[in-house]
Amino acid sequence: MSALKARLRTPRGQLELMAFTFGLAAVMAIVMAANRPFFERYVREKYPEVSAETAGLAENLEAGDPLPQLTDAQVDALYQHWMSLPTDDAVGRRLVELHPERMVLRVETTLLAGSTDQRLRALELVEASGDARFVPVLQFAADRPSPQGVEAALSRTLQGLASEDR
Repeated sequence: MSALKARLRTPRGQLELMAFTFGLAAVMAIVMAANRPFFERYVREKYPEVSAETAGLAENLEAGDPLPQLTDAQVDALYQHWMSLPTDDAVGRRLVELHPERMVLRVETTLLAGSTDQRLRALELVEASGDARFVPVLQFAADRPSPQGVEAALSRTLQGLASEDR
C-alpha cells in the first residue's frame, strides 16, 4: 500500500490517476448512452385501478353536479380515470375548468413520460378544453422528441389553440 501512496504523490502518478478517472467516466457515459433506449421504454405513467369514490366523482362531473373542494390526490385520480377509461370529454373539460393548474401539470407529465396512447389521450383533453394555458406545455413538448403519430397530433393541437386565441 505504501508503494501506491508513493506513486500517487508523484506528478506522473497524479496524471495516471486523472487519466484513469477520465477513461472510466468516458466508458460509463458510453454505457449509459447505449442503454438509454432500453430503459426509456420502461419509463411510463402507470395508473392504478379506479376506486369507487373516483368513479362516483367522475359520474358527478359527467352529470355536471357541483363537487366539493377536491384535493390534488382526488384530481389526479380523476385524471387517471379519464386517461384509462373511455369517458366523455365533458369530464376532461370540467376537470380543466375546476383545476386548471393541476391539469396543466398532469398533461405535461403525460406528454413527457406517457406511452403513445397516453400522450394522444392527453392531447384529446387539451383539444376538448381549448384552454390557452396548455400552449407553453405543448410548445415545450413539441421541442422534445416524440413517438410517431404524437408529433402530428401535437402540432395540430397547437395550431388549434393558437387559432382559438385570435
